[in-house]
Amino acid sequence: MICCAATATALAGCGGGSTTTTSSDNGGQGSGVYRVEVPVASFPAVQHIDSGAVMRIDVRNIGDRPLPNLTATITTDNANTSAPAFATRDDQPGLAEPSRPFWIIDLPPIDGASALANSWTLGSVAPGETKSFVWQVHPIRSGARTVKWRIAPAFNGGSARLAGGGAPTGRCPVVVGGIAPSATVEPNGTVKKNFSAKPATPQKRSGGVTP
Repeated sequence: MICCAATATALAGCGGGSTTTTSSDNGGQGSGVYRVEVPVASFPAVQHIDSGAVMRIDVRNIGDRPLPNLTATITTDNANTSAPAFATRDDQPGLAEPSRPFWIIDLPPIDGASALANSWTLGSVAPGETKSFVWQVHPIRSGARTVKWRIAPAFNGGSARLAGGGAPTGRCPVVVGGIAPSATVEPNGTVKKNFSAKPATPQKRSGGVTP
Protein backbone atom coordinates (compact mmCIF):
# COMPACT_ATOMS: atom_id res chain seq x y z
CA MET A 1 0.00 0.00 0.00
CA ILE A 2 1.42 3.36 -1.06
CA CYS A 3 0.56 6.39 1.04
CA CYS A 4 -1.27 8.61 -1.48
CA ALA A 5 -4.15 11.00 -0.84
CA ALA A 6 -5.18 13.92 -3.04
CA THR A 7 -5.95 17.23 -1.35
CA ALA A 8 -8.03 20.25 -2.23
CA THR A 9 -4.89 21.95 -3.55
CA ALA A 10 -4.46 19.20 -6.19
CA LEU A 11 -1.48 17.76 -4.34
CA ALA A 12 -1.33 14.02 -4.94
CA GLY A 13 0.71 12.41 -2.21
CA CYS A 14 0.87 11.61 1.46
CA GLY A 15 -1.37 14.49 2.51
CA GLY A 16 -0.85 18.22 2.04
CA GLY A 17 -0.17 21.03 4.47
CA SER A 18 0.03 24.80 4.57
CA THR A 19 3.33 25.73 6.19
CA THR A 20 5.59 28.37 4.61
CA THR A 21 8.85 26.89 3.34
CA THR A 22 12.26 28.37 4.12
CA SER A 23 15.77 26.94 4.06
CA SER A 24 19.40 27.69 4.75
CA ASP A 25 22.06 28.89 2.34
CA ASN A 26 23.40 26.37 -0.15
CA GLY A 27 23.62 28.45 -3.32
CA GLY A 28 20.85 29.38 -5.74
CA GLN A 29 19.23 32.33 -4.01
CA GLY A 30 15.48 32.76 -4.31
CA SER A 31 13.13 35.69 -3.84
CA GLY A 32 9.37 36.11 -3.98
CA VAL A 33 6.85 33.37 -4.69
CA TYR A 34 7.35 30.45 -7.08
CA ARG A 35 4.49 28.30 -8.38
CA VAL A 36 4.90 24.54 -8.28
CA GLU A 37 2.91 21.34 -8.59
CA VAL A 38 3.58 18.02 -6.82
CA PRO A 39 2.00 15.34 -9.03
CA VAL A 40 3.62 12.49 -7.07
CA ALA A 41 4.48 12.17 -3.36
CA SER A 42 4.61 8.56 -2.21
CA PHE A 43 6.00 6.38 0.58
CA PRO A 44 4.67 2.90 1.49
CA ALA A 45 2.25 3.14 4.41
CA VAL A 46 3.06 -0.41 5.57
CA GLN A 47 6.69 -1.50 5.79
CA HIS A 48 8.78 -4.23 7.43
CA ILE A 49 12.14 -4.33 9.12
CA ASP A 50 14.81 -5.62 6.75
CA SER A 51 12.80 -4.62 3.69
CA GLY A 52 13.61 -1.69 1.42
CA ALA A 53 11.18 1.13 0.68
CA VAL A 54 11.21 4.02 -1.78
CA MET A 55 10.06 7.56 -1.08
CA ARG A 56 9.45 9.70 -4.17
CA ILE A 57 8.47 13.33 -4.62
CA ASP A 58 8.01 14.81 -8.10
CA VAL A 59 7.96 18.60 -8.40
CA ARG A 60 6.90 20.51 -11.52
CA ASN A 61 7.57 24.19 -12.09
CA ILE A 62 4.22 25.66 -13.21
CA GLY A 63 5.39 29.26 -12.97
CA ASP A 64 6.96 31.54 -15.56
CA ARG A 65 10.47 31.75 -14.09
CA PRO A 66 13.04 29.10 -13.08
CA LEU A 67 13.21 27.69 -9.58
CA PRO A 68 16.74 28.68 -8.46
CA ASN A 69 17.62 25.48 -6.56
CA LEU A 70 14.76 23.04 -5.90
CA THR A 71 14.99 21.82 -2.28
CA ALA A 72 13.24 19.06 -0.32
CA THR A 73 13.42 18.75 3.48
CA ILE A 74 12.46 15.58 5.36
CA THR A 75 11.61 15.33 9.07
CA THR A 76 10.01 12.61 11.18
CA ASP A 77 7.40 12.97 13.94
CA ASN A 78 8.51 15.59 16.46
CA ALA A 79 12.10 15.88 15.24
CA ASN A 80 13.07 19.50 14.66
CA THR A 81 14.23 20.82 11.31
CA SER A 82 17.91 20.40 12.21
CA ALA A 83 17.58 16.65 12.87
CA PRO A 84 18.81 14.19 10.21
CA ALA A 85 16.20 12.95 7.75
CA PHE A 86 14.30 9.75 8.58
CA ALA A 87 15.30 10.05 12.26
CA THR A 88 13.17 10.41 15.39
CA ARG A 89 13.77 12.26 18.62
CA ASP A 90 14.59 10.49 21.88
CA ASP A 91 13.55 12.70 24.79
CA GLN A 92 15.52 10.88 27.47
CA PRO A 93 17.30 13.47 29.65
CA GLY A 94 21.06 13.78 29.38
CA LEU A 95 21.46 12.61 25.79
CA ALA A 96 24.13 14.51 23.89
CA GLU A 97 22.41 13.66 20.60
CA PRO A 98 18.65 13.08 20.90
CA SER A 99 18.15 12.06 17.27
CA ARG A 100 17.89 8.34 16.54
CA PRO A 101 17.72 6.87 13.01
CA PHE A 102 14.48 5.08 12.21
CA TRP A 103 15.30 4.46 8.55
CA ILE A 104 18.72 4.01 6.99
CA ILE A 105 19.19 5.81 3.66
CA ASP A 106 20.60 3.30 1.19
CA LEU A 107 20.55 5.67 -1.76
CA PRO A 108 19.70 9.40 -1.53
CA PRO A 109 18.59 11.60 -4.44
CA ILE A 110 21.34 11.52 -7.06
CA ASP A 111 23.57 14.62 -6.97
CA GLY A 112 21.26 16.11 -4.34
CA ALA A 113 23.50 16.43 -1.27
CA SER A 114 23.29 19.73 0.62
CA ALA A 115 24.87 21.31 3.69
CA LEU A 116 22.08 19.88 5.89
CA ALA A 117 21.49 16.24 6.85
CA ASN A 118 17.75 16.48 6.13
CA SER A 119 17.65 18.51 2.92
CA TRP A 120 18.46 17.75 -0.72
CA THR A 121 18.72 20.05 -3.73
CA LEU A 122 18.29 19.31 -7.45
CA GLY A 123 19.42 22.60 -8.94
CA SER A 124 17.51 24.94 -11.23
CA VAL A 125 14.13 23.87 -12.64
CA ALA A 126 12.93 25.57 -15.81
CA PRO A 127 9.27 26.55 -16.33
CA GLY A 128 7.33 23.41 -17.28
CA GLU A 129 10.14 21.08 -16.16
CA THR A 130 9.68 18.30 -13.57
CA LYS A 131 12.38 16.91 -11.28
CA SER A 132 12.17 13.95 -8.90
CA PHE A 133 13.53 13.34 -5.41
CA VAL A 134 13.95 9.59 -4.79
CA TRP A 135 15.19 8.02 -1.55
CA GLN A 136 15.84 4.29 -1.18
CA VAL A 137 15.66 3.46 2.52
CA HIS A 138 15.06 0.57 4.90
CA PRO A 139 13.63 0.75 8.44
CA ILE A 140 15.70 -0.51 11.37
CA ARG A 141 13.02 -0.04 14.04
CA SER A 142 9.37 -0.99 14.31
CA GLY A 143 6.39 1.18 15.18
CA ALA A 144 4.22 3.96 13.78
CA ARG A 145 5.87 7.12 12.49
CA THR A 146 4.93 10.10 10.35
CA VAL A 147 7.40 11.35 7.76
CA LYS A 148 6.94 15.01 6.84
CA TRP A 149 8.23 16.71 3.72
CA ARG A 150 8.31 20.24 2.38
CA ILE A 151 9.45 21.79 -0.87
CA ALA A 152 11.26 25.11 -1.31
CA PRO A 153 12.28 26.85 -4.56
CA ALA A 154 15.82 27.45 -3.28
CA PHE A 155 18.04 26.56 -0.37
CA ASN A 156 17.84 30.17 0.71
CA GLY A 157 15.11 32.71 0.01
CA GLY A 158 11.73 32.67 -1.68
CA SER A 159 8.72 30.46 -1.05
CA ALA A 160 6.88 27.85 -3.07
CA ARG A 161 3.12 27.80 -3.55
CA LEU A 162 0.74 25.40 -5.23
CA ALA A 163 -1.81 26.59 -7.77
CA GLY A 164 -4.45 26.80 -5.04
CA GLY A 165 -2.24 28.96 -2.81
CA GLY A 166 -1.18 26.30 -0.29
CA ALA A 167 2.39 25.37 0.50
CA PRO A 168 3.88 22.17 -0.99
CA THR A 169 4.15 20.14 2.21
CA GLY A 170 2.92 16.72 3.18
CA ARG A 171 2.71 13.96 5.80
CA CYS A 172 3.22 10.24 5.27
CA PRO A 173 1.95 8.01 8.12
CA VAL A 174 3.89 4.74 8.16
CA VAL A 175 3.61 1.55 10.23
CA VAL A 176 6.70 -0.67 10.33
CA GLY A 177 6.23 -4.30 11.31
CA GLY A 178 8.75 -5.71 13.76
CA ILE A 179 8.99 -9.29 12.49
CA ALA A 180 11.84 -9.92 10.11
CA PRO A 181 10.81 -12.01 7.08
CA SER A 182 11.66 -15.62 6.48
CA ALA A 183 13.98 -16.03 3.53
CA THR A 184 14.64 -18.71 0.95
CA VAL A 185 17.26 -18.88 -1.78
CA GLU A 186 15.83 -19.47 -5.25
CA PRO A 187 17.57 -21.82 -7.75
CA ASN A 188 18.91 -18.78 -9.62
CA GLY A 189 20.58 -17.50 -6.45
CA THR A 190 18.17 -14.70 -5.63
CA VAL A 191 16.82 -14.34 -2.09
CA LYS A 192 13.05 -14.38 -1.67
CA LYS A 193 11.59 -12.84 1.48
CA ASN A 194 8.21 -13.88 2.85
CA PHE A 195 6.64 -11.44 5.28
CA SER A 196 3.51 -13.52 5.82
CA ALA A 197 5.36 -16.54 7.18
CA LYS A 198 6.36 -16.66 10.81
CA PRO A 199 10.04 -17.27 11.61
CA ALA A 200 10.89 -20.87 12.43
CA THR A 201 10.69 -21.73 16.13
CA PRO A 202 13.81 -23.47 17.50
CA GLN A 203 13.16 -27.10 18.41
CA LYS A 204 13.81 -28.24 21.97
CA ARG A 205 16.50 -30.82 22.46
CA SER A 206 16.24 -33.68 24.93
CA GLY A 207 16.46 -32.41 28.46
CA GLY A 208 14.47 -29.30 27.60
CA VAL A 209 17.44 -27.26 26.34
CA THR A 210 16.66 -24.87 23.52
CA PRO A 211 19.60 -23.99 21.27
